[in-house]
Amino acid sequence: MTAAQQRMEERFQDRVTVEEVIHDLPVSRRNFIRRFKSATGITPIEYLQRIRIEAAKKLLEEKQDNITGVMIQAGYEDAKAFRQLFRKIVGLSPKNTAKSTRVNPDPLTLNLFTCKPDSEEPGWGCFVKFFAY
Repeated sequence: MTAAQQRMEERFQDRVTVEEVIHDLPVSRRNFIRRFKSATGITPIEYLQRIRIEAAKKLLEEKQDNITGVMIQAGYEDAKAFRQLFRKIVGLSPKNTAKSTRVNPDPLTLNLFTCKPDSEEPGWGCFVKFFAY
């Protein structure tokens, strides 16, 4: 699985397909999807979507102004699908994510990276919490 995961992480901006990811691996598409889901808890497509959305989130957090540009850099062409998937995974819209990172943070705000061991989605149980005092 790691070779396939690495390919997805390296080529997430391209419109890569499962067939392209496994083209030289000795496994059928169906068997690969089954084994990938067994190992990670999500399908290869879901994994690729999460990589793309995390990349978009990072760009927005780094003060990227143009949401359409972020969408394209993350490998999406359909704005509606991008917004819906972004909201589903991140919990905020791309616009609200950009706004929340552009506000000057309070110097007394503490950012904690938290991982839930009983996450509903294996491998994706980590999230950032912001606590203000």
